[in-house]
Amino acid sequence: MSREKYIKVRLSEAEHQRLAECADSLGITMSELIREMVKNLPPVVAIPPNANLSDLAWGSWRR
Repeated sequence: MSREKYIKVRLSEAEHQRLAECADSLGITMSELIREMVKNLPPVVAIPPNANLSDLAWGSWRR
């Protein structure tokens, strides 16, 4: 599989550390962890206009 797309994300030091620790605990790189997270995203559905981003992260708006 050719990987030609890049994502540049700004993280706080705490967010970066949390990502690194999670990846280390799984024995994978941070890039691999993020790719696995993307693979496990739920199917695309219509998102209500009043949806809160924090709700979207956990899918609670679908209840």
